[in-house]
Amino acid sequence: MSFARMKMRNIPIIATIIALLAIGTMIRLGFWQLDRLAEKQTLLEKYGNASSLAEIAYPTPYAGDDLPYYRRSSINCFKVISWLSVSGKNDLDESGIAHIAQCKTAGAEGSIAEIAVGWSKSPDNPKWQGGLVSGILSQGRMQPIKLTVQQPIEGLGMLKAPDPAHIPNNHFLYAIQWFLFAFFAAIIYIFAARKKMTAQ
Repeated sequence: MSFARMKMRNIPIIATIIALLAIGTMIRLGFWQLDRLAEKQTLLEKYGNASSLAEIAYPTPYAGDDLPYYRRSSINCFKVISWLSVSGKNDLDESGIAHIAQCKTAGAEGSIAEIAVGWSKSPDNPKWQGGLVSGILSQGRMQPIKLTVQQPIEGLGMLKAPDPAHIPNNHFLYAIQWFLFAFFAAIIYIFAARKKMTAQ
């Protein structure tokens, strides 16, 4: 039996299969992240142009995954059902409390709308009972969509407007990480396999 054939027989078959599967999976995940990068860039371009489009009615009921985030919209809050006070920033980038109302939009059978009505330093709920408001749509907390008003209700400051520029787009870095993981996994396997083969 030749020396080369002896070396080939010493290759750890199971470990090799596992390593190849792992490396292949990492490479595939890297290319998947590159695909997600292109999709996210397209989405961010769409969101970036949304505020220049005509105002739309508050989209209830919610249809599908293609929600009109960052579009200008308006809605008539018939009745405030509940309040949610969360951390938020005003238009001067100061930290404080964002006051978000869960509103019934029309009669007993009306849909529920989420409206961020303003900013303050106090977590106490505003006394606002409803009315017509306009603002910018973005992802909600308890509903798929939230309207952040551009003219806050009496007694509250203006919230920082939703901005698609704040949406992270790290898919390229994630792709590089997966490719690096695959590269180092291959290097580690080669050294481990060579060590095992030379030891036998």
